[in-house]
Amino acid sequence: MKSQSKIRIAIAGCGSLVQQVHLPLLKNMARVGVVGIADPNAAACQMAAEQIPGLVAFETLSELLDEVECDGVIVASPTHLHAEHACLVLSRKKALYLEKPMASTLNEANQVIEIAQTSNAVAMMGFNYRFNPLWQHVAQQAKSYTLTGIDSMFSLATRELPAWKHKRSSGGGALLDLGVHHLDLMFSLFELKPLSIKAQIRSQRTEHDCVKIQMISDSGIAVNGSYSLLGKEADEICLRTDHGLSRFSRYEAFSYPLLPPHKFFRYHMERRKSPWKEPSFAHSIAAWICAIEKNLPSPVPLADGYRVMQWIEAAESSAR
Repeated sequence: MKSQSKIRIAIAGCGSLVQQVHLPLLKNMARVGVVGIADPNAAACQMAAEQIPGLVAFETLSELLDEVECDGVIVASPTHLHAEHACLVLSRKKALYLEKPMASTLNEANQVIEIAQTSNAVAMMGFNYRFNPLWQHVAQQAKSYTLTGIDSMFSLATRELPAWKHKRSSGGGALLDLGVHHLDLMFSLFELKPLSIKAQIRSQRTEHDCVKIQMISDSGIAVNGSYSLLGKEADEICLRTDHGLSRFSRYEAFSYPLLPPHKFFRYHMERRKSPWKEPSFAHSIAAWICAIEKNLPSPVPLADGYRVMQWIEAAESSAR
């Protein structure tokens, strides 16, 4: 248990995820204090300081870690900086919450794993959808029947993207941005391990913004995934079982079971109050904070992030 009254958290990156999700959640956690933020965008840092009075801003994460005492760092910088920032945090023996994906490339992810082996800090991947009660329910449903296949779709409505998301080399693309979540769910909640994985990747408005994957698990389950940064807002999983098809959508209220009623209403009240109407962010960050406080193992080890990077590398290799 930490001796000081609050866990001191710093943040690398000040984009929309931090502004609209991380900061509102952290400032409402009584046992947490946000002590610093690093981003070269001074205007973004000023907006963050308006949410957290007294927040100290720096242009680089290195400067922040030199000047501010903290217990942990949330890395939510652009994807091409994830590995560099994660390695810096771990080298300072600070707890790490690393937003997905782990890195831009498998080689970068390997560097994070290597330095993590020399650090005893709580290092957690930000696979927040594992903590969504809907997907946890769907995974239990999959175990209740004879599962033959899964179809997953995750897409965003067409919108203006940050410049770094336009290029795959800087961490853009639907597979790294969206598919990574569903690939993790297949492993973590559905307990599927791929024997083979293939992909078709197209570039329309930006590089790799439309992806389709076909995966066969070691238990013979076929998984078809469709991920896109174009079109409509959708986050769906369809189970193919011996009882037929069952479709679940994160955007449809009655995908979560009505019974028992108290769980249904609790889920939707929590969803309504959550940033971006996604309760899993709060559960994921709270699990990391708890692990820091009580010196517990990481709720989502970095090895899980590395495993997904291996699958992404295999998918992209097949597409090439």
